[in-house]
Amino acid sequence: MRTAQRCLLSLLLCFGISASAANGLSPGTSPAKEAKIRELMKLTGSGELGVQLMSQLITNFRAAVPDAPEQFWKDFAKEVKPSDFVDRVLPIYSRHFSEQDLDGLIAFYRTPLGQKMIHEMPATMAECMAAGQEWGRQLSAQMIAKAKANGYKTKK
Repeated sequence: MRTAQRCLLSLLLCFGISASAANGLSPGTSPAKEAKIRELMKLTGSGELGVQLMSQLITNFRAAVPDAPEQFWKDFAKEVKPSDFVDRVLPIYSRHFSEQDLDGLIAFYRTPLGQKMIHEMPATMAECMAAGQEWGRQLSAQMIAKAKANGYKTKK
């Protein structure tokens, strides 16, 4: 799955954050619930986002520090732990999903339909976003035409 597609899927699965001194999870989060969250993230592929995000961030960071040699970036990449992303996302799942919710999601994503959802949702969302952008362009053109027809000045 492409990075943008995984991000879209992750956005569909993530919805908030809590904190606990030990691991960032809310005080009521049991080890069993944390394990279920990790399992769900593994099933959906959202746990792999840390690696992909790290790669994207380093690419962006290179533009900010163009004089840094390749070795600097290799050393920096070694210091970054993609698992830190998962640790940051765990509280989001914990806050928004009960253990019963997690059990249901895990059961669903283990089914052929759930696997199809994981596979098809990124492309579906990308196509929906493209349709939304096209609709926005059409509405913009419609609004500009209507504004001009009513004698209003426009920047376009």
